Amino acid sequence: MNDPGEPDLNGGLVYAHYGKGTYVYTGLAFFRQLPEGVPGAYRLFINLLAFSREAGRNPAQSLKASASGNSK
Repeated sequence: MNDPGEPDLNGGLVYAHYGKGTYVYTGLAFFRQLPEGVPGAYRLFINLLAFSREAGRNPAQSLKASASGNSK
């Protein structure tokens, strides 16, 4: 994940398939970004919610696709 023109940063998102579900952890401050209307925070949050509906999809790849405008 990165802002336009910045180097790619790793480690902001961790996910693990466990049993019949998937756990997703992010170190981002959604509680600050969403009330401020940060567009990237909304895109990321919606992609994380949509991830639960698409079995086997890697959330990190989904985020890169949405950031580049190529979301499926």
